Amino acid sequence: MSQFSDQTGYNQEEAEFKRREAEALAALRAKLDAQRAELKSPASRPANWMECPKCGNQLAETRRGDVMVDACSGCAGVFLDKGELDLLLSQSKGTVLGRLFGH
Repeated sequence: MSQFSDQTGYNQEEAEFKRREAEALAALRAKLDAQRAELKSPASRPANWMECPKCGNQLAETRRGDVMVDACSGCAGVFLDKGELDLLLSQSKGTVLGRLFGH
């Protein structure tokens, strides 16, 4: 077997891994979007819906990459819903954020 066929197999395996990772991220994104849509119904919202836990000002959803985070207009705090940190970390491998959280 030549060196080139070994490299081709490696590249195919890496491409398959990346495809599976992209599918998993897309599924997680879809799940989080569905949960967010469900919570947009006024009847299902708690009294403190989208209120900053630090200063009490209104939170607004803001896109960071492929992730929607809740940002405060008062204290500039950023808050994450379930699964959003994992999604951010998966996009930040090799960055300061990734290193900070061990990814």
